[in-house]
Amino acid sequence: MELNDLDKLFALKEKGALTQEEFDAKKKELLDGVGGGAVAGGKRDIFSCYGGCFSKYFQFSGRATRFEYWSFVLVNFLISLVLYVFDFALGISLVSTLYALAALIPNLAVLVRRVHDTGRSAWHAFSPFLWMVALVVLAVISSVVEYASGVPAGSDYVSAGEAAATGGVFATIKTIVFICGGFGAVASVLYVFILTLLKSENKKNKYGDPVVLS
Repeated sequence: MELNDLDKLFALKEKGALTQEEFDAKKKELLDGVGGGAVAGGKRDIFSCYGGCFSKYFQFSGRATRFEYWSFVLVNFLISLVLYVFDFALGISLVSTLYALAALIPNLAVLVRRVHDTGRSAWHAFSPFLWMVALVVLAVISSVVEYASGVPAGSDYVSAGEAAATGGVFATIKTIVFICGGFGAVASVLYVFILTLLKSENKKNKYGDPVVLS
């Protein structure tokens, strides 16, 4: 059994297939077999993991297990939903907005630590944001180019002759670029989602030792 199988070990304990002594012995065997050892990551329940992420508010270094990350995502979603319903009932959006702002940093931090846990850098976690920035920059550049060419941004081209003109060329290029950029943004979001589902590396990597939840 490897460190990746800790989930199975905890499941056996919860089913009563292992005594506490057997569980402790097998967990020790797992940790002893990992290069560099392992670090404690808090208790293994969703609310403890949620609170632990807030206690590591600005901690972008280190690693976070799959269970820790998705526990935070689940509780954060449920709290956001309740606050949204509360605001909707009152006809405001203050409380849910304030909470979303408060949870933004720990949300990003635990995402970075989860990506670190798979042996990848934070740039992988922020790839969707980079695509969004790129699209904004492209929008500004295309508008400036269209304006400089004397063609108003967003003009309609109804004939083949007009489409062949300078303005039509710019509009066509802009459309192609934005379609490609949109696909890139969607693909990067899917890529990050897949990363959050991967198992932890069962050894020490450059971001730290494996994290074990007790």
